[in-house]
Amino acid sequence: MGWNLALVHATGPAASVEGFALTNGYRPDPGGHLVPFESFLFGGTEADGDWARPPLAIADVSAGTLIAGHLILSHDWAADLSRRRGTATWAVWQSTSTTYGVAHYRDGVLVRELQRSEHETLHEVGDPLPEEADLRWSRPDADPDDEDDLFTLVQRLTDLPDSSRWLDGPATIYRPVPITELEPPRKRRLFGR
Repeated sequence: MGWNLALVHATGPAASVEGFALTNGYRPDPGGHLVPFESFLFGGTEADGDWARPPLAIADVSAGTLIAGHLILSHDWAADLSRRRGTATWAVWQSTSTTYGVAHYRDGVLVRELQRSEHETLHEVGDPLPEEADLRWSRPDADPDDEDDLFTLVQRLTDLPDSSRWLDGPATIYRPVPITELEPPRKRRLFGR
């Protein structure tokens, strides 16, 4: 199957839905109803939106906080969510361009980043993690499968269940607040002047 999916998973004191949403200018969808991650990601126009700030499906799950969408292209959010003795993993599957990426943070610090395309490493930061040791992309004798290897690596790093299980789980849709609403309110003068 070809996946076009991005996620951020985080654990620790800074990994809260509210903290993420407020810090990054997101608010719950006015409808406020829960939808399965799968419906949001694959069910039509629900996930359409701005390339820079897409709508997201967010939930607290037993393994931490999970944020999923189509276009989470930056992993800066993972750094913020891993602060204060936490961990965070960002991953992106873009099968239409055969591009896959992962970044892993501990205590707000990037410890590993890997970007691959067409079964070749394009960009790498940090030493390979122990969880990468037996993945096909690490073994010259195996045919690499970046899509499946990335799912395996994310599962090992996050303790999330198999994707088929968390995709069925409920999430709240968060939408970006317009930039104009993010500006601080102006101070009112005393006596209305």
